[in-house]
Amino acid sequence: SKGAYIQWFDSDDILLPNTLEVKIKALLEKQVDFVVSKSKFLYSKTVFYPYHFVSEDICFDSFAMGNVSWVTDDFMVKREIASTIQFHEKLQAGQEYNYCCKLLLKTNKGHFIDTFLTLRRDTQDSIGSNRKTDRSKYLASRFHAYWLNYLDISSLTTHEKFNKYSLITCMSSYLRNTNSMALPAFFFSEVKKVFGLKSYYFILAKWSKKLFG
Repeated sequence: SKGAYIQWFDSDDILLPNTLEVKIKALLEKQVDFVVSKSKFLYSKTVFYPYHFVSEDICFDSFAMGNVSWVTDDFMVKREIASTIQFHEKLQAGQEYNYCCKLLLKTNKGHFIDTFLTLRRDTQDSIGSNRKTDRSKYLASRFHAYWLNYLDISSLTTHEKFNKYSLITCMSSYLRNTNSMALPAFFFSEVKKVFGLKSYYFILAKWSKKLFG
């Protein structure tokens, strides 16, 4: 691509006719680095995310902790920013979450367009839908997504709240998974580094799960 702006998009979804015009107009008028709009499902009134936020809420903290969320189709970014960020190709889930975390470490000059500009297909046989039907598989996938994202982001910045949130999500996914799941070799050392002596609560929880279910 050679354009000044990048619109990420899933191939099975639909852009409304005025999507690109509305987004580029907002980028120029607001003088921001990226914009975010809204998506809803094609054949229902269901909204993919609540989108309960305003432009001023968009920052690394709010996005990384899940207080602000959007999907792939929602955001358009300046090419000069996009060219400095790589997708994490080892992630099997949460690629956009990882990408946008890295985006927000570089800039929080974003604008929220409170308008539905994308229609998504709600299919039962999608990768995401299939993953969620198998709870064990879903929890394992969630663990690895947050673990790899934690390693990636913590190599770029020191952020105590993000580190705790990511590792708690990993520990929760591990403990809620009824199937046995191997932990990464140095997982506990990272937990200990972030939580100190409180990390031993995880060891107790791990043994409680193993002995008593």
